[in-house]
Amino acid sequence: MSIFEKSNHIGIPEFDIIRKNKNYYILKNGWTFDMSPPLIAKINLPPNVKGVDSFISEGQKIKNIKGDRLKLLVNKEWFLECDVKVEYFKKEFDGWIYKIKSESMQINSIIDIWVCSYLKNFFKETPNQLYLKLEKG
Repeated sequence: MSIFEKSNHIGIPEFDIIRKNKNYYILKNGWTFDMSPPLIAKINLPPNVKGVDSFISEGQKIKNIKGDRLKLLVNKEWFLECDVKVEYFKKEFDGWIYKIKSESMQINSIIDIWVCSYLKNFFKETPNQLYLKLEKG
């Protein structure tokens, strides 16, 4: 098993996400990590770059997932029914910018996402690519 808390029935690593007051948080090993970029990063990111929280919010709307509990499946390799592929672009503001490539979910309003340094809690090194799927929690 990976450093994620658990994997689903098909062996893809997953973690829990909760939404409180329109903000999204990752839950890992009893810790809660805010998915929103810090204010300084938000102010200085280019207009086409959004935080992971915006990506999750958009995905929740597109997939019509109701509720405040979600699961995000994350794998370094392609898997059946993944929603998007994200590819590493560059380091920025103590985080990383990834370009979104559609797999099965069309996201038109977000071109790139900024991932904060919390990514280090899930991977030893910055992954070059990740495949993601958002599900109801």
